[in-house]
This record gives sequence, structure tokens and C-alpha cells, in this order.
Amino acid sequence: MSNPDHNQSKWSWLAPLFFAGMALVVGVIGIGWGVPSMERNRLYYSLGQDAPEVPREIVENSWKHFPEFGWLDDNKGPENLQGKEGFKRSLFNPIRSYHPDEYVVFKTLANMNPGRLDFDPKFYAWPSFFIYLVAIVLKLCSVVGLVHLTTDIKHYFQHPGDMARLYLIGRGVVVLFGMGSVAVMYLVGKKLKGARCGFVAAAVLLASPAFVVNTHYMTADLPMMCFALLTILFCLHIADKPSKRWYLLAGASAGLCAGMKYTGAVILFTLVYAHVLAWIRQKGARHKWLGLSLLLAVACFCLMNPFHILRFSKVLRILSWESEYIYQPGAQTSWLLIPGRILLCGLGVAVPFMALAGLLRFALAKRLPDLIVASGFVVYLAMAHVSSPFLRHYLVLVPFVVLLASLLVADVSNRLSSARGRRCVAIIGGLVLLVPCLPTSLGMLSDFASTNVRTRGGRFIAEHFEKGSKVAVIAEPWQFDCPPLDLQKYKLIVTGYNSDRVKNEKPNWFVGTSLQFETLYGFEGPTGDMKRFRDEVLRNEQVAKRLSFVGDGQRRRRPWPQDMRYVRPEVLIYRFDWPEEQ
Repeated sequence: MSNPDHNQSKWSWLAPLFFAGMALVVGVIGIGWGVPSMERNRLYYSLGQDAPEVPREIVENSWKHFPEFGWLDDNKGPENLQGKEGFKRSLFNPIRSYHPDEYVVFKTLANMNPGRLDFDPKFYAWPSFFIYLVAIVLKLCSVVGLVHLTTDIKHYFQHPGDMARLYLIGRGVVVLFGMGSVAVMYLVGKKLKGARCGFVAAAVLLASPAFVVNTHYMTADLPMMCFALLTILFCLHIADKPSKRWYLLAGASAGLCAGMKYTGAVILFTLVYAHVLAWIRQKGARHKWLGLSLLLAVACFCLMNPFHILRFSKVLRILSWESEYIYQPGAQTSWLLIPGRILLCGLGVAVPFMALAGLLRFALAKRLPDLIVASGFVVYLAMAHVSSPFLRHYLVLVPFVVLLASLLVADVSNRLSSARGRRCVAIIGGLVLLVPCLPTSLGMLSDFASTNVRTRGGRFIAEHFEKGSKVAVIAEPWQFDCPPLDLQKYKLIVTGYNSDRVKNEKPNWFVGTSLQFETLYGFEGPTGDMKRFRDEVLRNEQVAKRLSFVGDGQRRRRPWPQDMRYVRPEVLIYRFDWPEEQ
């Protein structure tokens, strides 16, 4: 699309810096949520017991001993949650963040031995580009004394603040990519329809729950979106005025996008379609430039993930497992609707519907589909086929949805003759997009900045549970879905969703979170054994009484994807009063 707005403000070049600065503020607020701390240590070791002894070999070869690596590698399924050497996953709870996946970055780094030139992550469920990047930043920080790096894991049990700094630096890397994402989003919008479109697009992305949530997670999803946006920007230049430079930049960026997340590879369609547009419009596009660009994309992916290429059969096995065990939306939800339903949560109600209106408006025009229109449609179908239950997996689609909605606002405003009218329409359109998602984003920022509900639950347990109490849990305690428990102080009863076992064992307490009683997709409530356990045990008012504490997370349940519920699940603490046997 050509840019119709030739009267750009003299200060509009400051806009990318402004949005990057705002992204920095958003990312820093609550950046330390749920990291290891001395308080958490006291909740796990309330009797003053010493940190556990963990053999160095177990840490350096975690892929051999612990299920997060073993069952993915062996394709045996996740049923066995205990390590091959008898070490349960609860052992490492004190040095993990409350996020379910962040610690995998450090476990993967521990599998490498740079001193022996061994950079094989031995974990292939994720591309390794982000893990290498975090490793480089951590090493630089250790050189200047910001972090303490050691393979002696007991050090981190005894000094959880040192472990917390590792998480903070890893999340800081993601914050930098978040800053880049909103800045590039502005440039993309400006390239399409002028500065007003850029402002609306960048503001909507910055204020969206999808951005707020993922800028607080040490995962590769937001960096992937940053490279996707860069690819879109370079492809717009290809479609407008193709040159070898733009092709090479787009190819490198697309390869790095896929190098962050496998799903990032769908951005290659944008590159190919940009070439098609330039070629059909006879703007001097050359097929060999496209070939070089695609080769460079493949080369960049291979360079960032060399061991994934060497272990390609394992990569395919893992992806096959994930598609079988995780990506199952169920009969009640059509695969075609899943991205839309998840984006309604991640972007607010207005943005996806405005994007759909923009898609129909531009698609019905009697001309070749625009780059953003065609790419957005194809990427949506590709991601719908994946049918992931997690919002983070759709971040490669988010730029297209935000841009389509922003383009509609800009297109309407640009039809007005007066500058004041165009400005007013752009402001009103921007507010229509922003207002529905702002309360959710601000609420989540507050959750990140507050003491995490799991820690609050751990405080309640330490204050009210007597030593030796029998505590029922669904599974071996995991820091993600269970508040801190001192396993030496209480007698733990792992019941699964077996209500008969609870009745037979007659525990004093039940401890868990709402994460254990909901589907990954979050659109439907619990079913089967999960529902039966809830109804027969936790809702049996004659026996079970739910206890509340300050900030326990009880509030109206929303059908959010699970990764929007990571920061503040409901903590479930029930006291059982069993009738005396006659």
C-alpha cells in the first residue's frame, strides 16, 4: 500500500523511541514476579533443614534423568513425573520461577559444556537460538559481576537471590525484544498508511494483554514476534521498491524468526508473496533474489540450531508427540475458531473484529490482495491448523491482526478532507481498539507487580497447618500448580483425581490451584474424573470447607488461554472435617 499522508509531523521520528520507552516501562513493572527468594526457601524448608544434595552429574546431564527431557526424547509420554534416579520434580521447586517453562532454559544450558566445545542442548522441543542468546547475555553479565554462574546447584538453593538474578536477566532479554517489537510495529504502520496508522498499531500492540503477558516471560515467543515484524517491514519494501538488500534482510529475519520458534516459519509466506506482488507489478523483482533470500533464511535457521539439524529425527518425534498430546481442541471447539477465540482474549474484543472487517473490506476490493491481507489470512489458517491452546504460540499472527484493524482505522480517517477530522477519527478509532483490552492489561500488570498468590498461599499453609498434618494433592507438587509446601513437615498424599482415595485416606487438608481443574484451552470446565473429584470431594460441604486468605486469587473465572492464567491462578486450600467412625 502506498502512503497517502505526505504531511508527516516533524517530530514523528521520535515515535519509535517513545513506544520503545513505554514498552520498557511495561516490561520492568513486575519483572521479578514469582522468582526464587529467601521467603520461598523458608516456606519449603520451614523446619530449618539443609538444602538437598544433588549430584553434579544429574544437573549436567538432566536430559538423561528428568522427565521434562526424557519422555520427550524417548517418546514415552509424560506419565512418569519422577526422574530415573529417584529425584522427584518437587526437589527443584525452590529454585524455579512460578512459570512452568522458564526453568527449562537453565536446564538446557546445564546440558552444554562450552569448555569442551559441547553446545548441544540435548533438548529439541524448542529451537536453541533463544537459549544461546540468553547464555551469551548471562556470560557477559557474569564477566562484569552482575551474576554468579556455577554448576554447583546447591549454591542456588542456599542463595536463591543469585538464581533470581538469572531469571531477571533472561526476562530482561525479552523486554528488549518487546521494545523492538512496538518500535518496528510503528514503522510498519507508518510504511503502510502514514504516521497515524503507525501510532494506532503500536499503541494497540503495547496495550494488549498478549504483549503485557509475554513481555514478562523468559520464553522465545516475543523475540519471535519481533523478527516477524522485521520481516514484514522488509517485505513491504520488497513489494514497493524491490532490491537485493531488502530480500537479504527479509530472508535473514525470517530465518531468525523460525530459529526462535518453529511456528515462526510461516512468515516465509509473506516473503514469497511480497516477491509475487513486486513481480506482477513489474517493479524489477528478480527471481534469483528470492532464491538467495530463501537460502539465507534456511542458513540462518541452521546456524542458530545446528544440533536440531543433526538430530532431525528427534525433532520430528517431539513435534509429533506435541501434536498428539497437547494440540487437541476437542469436539466442542472447531479448529478454525481457536485462533480467533484466543486472540479475543489476547487482544481484546474490538481488535479481532475490526481486523476481520478490515480483511473483508480489502479482500473484496477488485484487485490483487494486499500483502498484509493475504499474509494475515494464510498465517491464520496455518496457526488454526496447529490449534495450540496457548496465546504465546499465536504471536506470529498478532502483528497481522493488529495491522488489519489499524489499517481500517487509517483508511477511514484518510478519506476525510480536513486534517482535524482525520486526527479525530484516528483517535476515536484507536480508543475503540484500546478500551476493551486496557482493563485486562492493567489488571495483569498489577498481578505481576504484587506478591504472587502462590507465595501468599504458602504463607497461609505455614501459619495454619500443624506439623504432621496429612495434605492431599493431585500430583507431586510442582511450583507452577501448587503453593509452596514443606514436604518434610507434612505427610503428603498424592490422590490424582481419585475421590475414593481421599475418602479412604481422610487427609486433614487439600492443597492445589485452579490450574489443576481446567482444560488447557480454558473454554470449557473440567470433565470426567477431574469434574467428579471436584464435585464429590471439594464441593462436599458436609466435609470440605474452602479457606480464604488475603489476595488468594478468588475472582470471576474467565475463559482465558492457560498462559494468561500463569501469574494468578486461584489457590485452593480446603480443610476436611471427617465424621467420626461409629
